[in-house]
Amino acid sequence: MAEFNNLITTSKGQALFADAIANNKTIKFISVKTSETIYQENQILTLEQLENPKQTVEIARISKLNDTQIEIEAVIQNTEITEGYMINTIGLYAKINEEDSEEVLYAVASISEEGKGAYLPPFNNITVAGMNFKINVNVSSTTNVDFTVNPATPVTHQDFINFINNSRNTYK
Repeated sequence: MAEFNNLITTSKGQALFADAIANNKTIKFISVKTSETIYQENQILTLEQLENPKQTVEIARISKLNDTQIEIEAVIQNTEITEGYMINTIGLYAKINEEDSEEVLYAVASISEEGKGAYLPPFNNITVAGMNFKINVNVSSTTNVDFTVNPATPVTHQDFINFINNSRNTYK
């Protein structure tokens, strides 16, 4: 199992957050990207893009945990890769929810040393492998958060269990 350090908001992410609060705008979380590159904590603040991103996936779900924290889920699968790789870093991308707004690297979580990442094998046309990332993000109660779910996002086992349990409760 991968051992990622805490999520660190980049300088661009902090500026985006400040803009949203100061101007009563909405932040839209766009995607999660993975990379084999390992970043030290002191490098993350100034990052503007991940080096050599391997995959980009849309946000699967955003849930409110409490008044100051949300949980962002993304599902990474191997169906589009022909070479396996180590997921050593994940980057969360966001933008102000306006037409001409620029997408920025909002926050990054990286492993601290070689060998602590997660290996994603290549697709062999038989078995799909993947990982479900849950990323906790601190927000202010005054921040508006928006996202768009791709209906083709895979359903996790927990999603299915929750659906069954909710269905049972609904139709009693």
